[in-house]
Amino acid sequence: VDLTGPGAAPSSGASVDRLVTLAAVEVPPFASASDARKDAARVRAVQASRTLRLRRVHVIGEVIDLAGRAVPGAGVRLASQGERESTTDANGRFTLQAERGGSALQLAPSCGYLALASTRAGAQGEGLVVATRSAGPLQVDVVDAATGLVLPGARVELSLTEGSAAGLQLGEQLSRDGRLRTLTSSGVSNVAGVASFMDSPAGTELTFAVTRPGYLTQHMPIEISRASAPRIALEPVPSAASWAGRVTSAAGEPIAGAEVAARRSSTRTRRDGTFTLDPGGQTPRAFAPTISVYHPQHGAAQRIATETELGDIVLIPLPQAVPLPLISANGGALAFVRVVPVDANGEPNPLAPHWHCAQVDAEGLVALPVMGDEPGSERVAITKDGTVLGRVALSAAGDRWIVIAAPDAN
Repeated sequence: VDLTGPGAAPSSGASVDRLVTLAAVEVPPFASASDARKDAARVRAVQASRTLRLRRVHVIGEVIDLAGRAVPGAGVRLASQGERESTTDANGRFTLQAERGGSALQLAPSCGYLALASTRAGAQGEGLVVATRSAGPLQVDVVDAATGLVLPGARVELSLTEGSAAGLQLGEQLSRDGRLRTLTSSGVSNVAGVASFMDSPAGTELTFAVTRPGYLTQHMPIEISRASAPRIALEPVPSAASWAGRVTSAAGEPIAGAEVAARRSSTRTRRDGTFTLDPGGQTPRAFAPTISVYHPQHGAAQRIATETELGDIVLIPLPQAVPLPLISANGGALAFVRVVPVDANGEPNPLAPHWHCAQVDAEGLVALPVMGDEPGSERVAITKDGTVLGRVALSAAGDRWIVIAAPDAN
């Protein structure tokens, strides 16, 4: 690869940053140092097979608000260029250096405006960004409509409500310039069921599109009160396209809020203990995955989903997890080790439900429930790269976990 200095501009508004010449030649394995020197000389003598011109263009454009007025002092940037940006002048004009075919023009989060639509860098004509005043950060609570429990992992997209004053103004701007593309603000709810946005449009009429596996997609216009976070409740998917069942305790009582999971799909049980689980785009009868159910107070259970109607799944209380040291058979401490169950074929199963797995903590302790010799109780220790260290067993004194290497492991 040969990098040379700047060349002549091939067209107006663009310049050649550098010429990249590429040459390729098949080089056999070197038998000796002298052969290597000969082949190196041959490679240098090969002419370039292709020359690439890497262009940069000056994007000239403006930033306007929903009414078409110039927005001065706004920082314009491209996501592909990190923190580099250009600030609009008193007339809302900016000049930004970017590569052709770059990403959409965006605004810096600290400029007080939020981009709603923009053109792409390098598109025909001048660049354009349509913006509105930012109201600052916004949080959205996502919960299960049946149980009221929080829902982590829900994707929330934020936009102006169609038919609102701001939504109509944005629609007019989009109809005036067909190059404009709307920019979507999105976030994912955390373990507390909260989706956070660094910026949100000023005003009170916003629409939230919320999706999560196992739940119906919601498109909800909401009147925003900045004093409290909006609350969005998702309904589980209908049972016609899902696995359905009921979770109960050993006494036959329905369990609300139990986590039900199969492969990449998950949901929670309703107040009456029932659930519907979306098969994640696959026909439920096409394969028979294991349905895993867990509740922190009532225990866990598993069921092979051979039918879409699963009936009652009874939770079995889990043995109490005992935090004890994890050591090798020769007494050495083990760090950065995870303990996982084995599957039906005797292979480690690192994708098993989280309540069956455990990680060694900073003090070298691992919390594992003491189990008997029943099927499914065998566990193995694996390293970060998946290497199996051996079977995990409780010491005779019951004061530590010991990793017993396989007989053929040396």
